[in-house]
Amino acid sequence: ENVRSMAISVASFKWKNFEYASEIAMNIAEQAVNDNWPKSLLLNLNIPPCKKHEIKKLSWTRLSIRKYINQFSKREDPRGDTYYWLAGEAVLDLKSKGYGPKSWPSDVSQIQENNVSLTPIEPDLFWRGSIEKLPKIDSLSINSSQYP
Repeated sequence: ENVRSMAISVASFKWKNFEYASEIAMNIAEQAVNDNWPKSLLLNLNIPPCKKHEIKKLSWTRLSIRKYINQFSKREDPRGDTYYWLAGEAVLDLKSKGYGPKSWPSDVSQIQENNVSLTPIEPDLFWRGSIEKLPKIDSLSINSSQYP
């Protein structure tokens, strides 16, 4: 709590050159400290998988909603227990509704344009809507016979 934090990703599973990503991350971290950015700020830094000279700009972004085709794969661990692995192919959706100001570009759209994406995130994940907007729950479900 009250510690500036940053998650850093190169937006590719195949890209292996992290030198420039670390340089960008260090520059942003130093600016956050030197300019006294809010201490509760959590940043999500996404860097496009390209060479340094191909990067165009850094911009504040909003979160996109990530969608997948064939989202889960049923698997079995060495003990014979079933588990599900997120294994689908990501769908490129540059117009997803996402979270944050609609006038801000989405993180996914910026990465597609070889721009560095910096998204401010609230670490408190608690529901902020009214309780009336939540679905009704059946108190009988806690006594259901389907649960041991």
